[in-house]
Amino acid sequence: MRRLAILTPVLALLAAAPEAAQAFNGRFTGGGTVFDFSAACVNAGWIENSTQYMVRFEPANVGYNPDSSLLAFFSLDRAFAFQIDGAFSNSWQDVDLYQILDDAFLNPSDDPRATQVRFRSLSPSRIDAETADTVRIRGEVRNFAATPGCRVSFELLLQQQS
Repeated sequence: MRRLAILTPVLALLAAAPEAAQAFNGRFTGGGTVFDFSAACVNAGWIENSTQYMVRFEPANVGYNPDSSLLAFFSLDRAFAFQIDGAFSNSWQDVDLYQILDDAFLNPSDDPRATQVRFRSLSPSRIDAETADTVRIRGEVRNFAATPGCRVSFELLLQQQS
């Protein structure tokens, strides 16, 4: 009974304290679809009309993220990620491609046939450590899976993690 008497004032103080702001870490997770595979993709063996992925997005300088942005896609049988110094934009940008399909592979951004990514739309247009809304990204990839001429589109819905 004595323990309860000691804890009661402490619990009352905690209950009366103002609620702390939501603490986010800059990591957005969710899901998305890769679709609209070009003829070059189909010729290279990508026979799907669309493929669903779990997705993780870490925009540069948001939360605990460094000066680079990472966009990673995961499924049961494959994974790939695009990384770039700074932020993704609506212009085509060479990216470092990391992928695990049949084997692990890196295609650096300075390769003459580098993979390129662009965001066609980002909503909300400004993302920071306080973004609690669902983030929607629509984009495109050229030289997808390091396959010259292979072009795909993607659409993602993500939520920042606390």
